[in-house]
Amino acid sequence: MNAFKGKRILIVEYSRFFAKITADILNKYGYMTEIAMTGKEAL
Repeated sequence: MNAFKGKRILIVEYSRFFAKITADILNKYGYMTEIAMTGKEAL
């Protein structure tokens, strides 16, 4: 399951609820996640 260890994903989502759910699922599979609420924050 740790085949993706070290892979980072940036989640850009205006809904904190959906961003957190997505991040939790990705973290479960070994991805590291960052959440940005706006495009400006993502940059």
